[in-house]
Amino acid sequence: MAEKQVQSGDYELGAHRSLLQEFWHNFKKNKLSLAGGMIVLFYAALAIFAPLLAPYNPVEQFDAPRGMRNPMPPLSR
Repeated sequence: MAEKQVQSGDYELGAHRSLLQEFWHNFKKNKLSLAGGMIVLFYAALAIFAPLLAPYNPVEQFDAPRGMRNPMPPLSR
């Protein structure tokens, strides 16, 4: 079996990337991950700006005694 001789010499390695740079490079290549990231950012923005989008308290809006008065017809007649 013939073996190939590897010459040891000066060679330059590629630029070393940090873990964050490697993650971002792989993340940008995958289109589905970009779409998922945009959805996550959209929901995070909705959660942050929720008091501005709906400034009303949901507990104060619901009047339980008036709203739950006879919710269903009686079963016995």
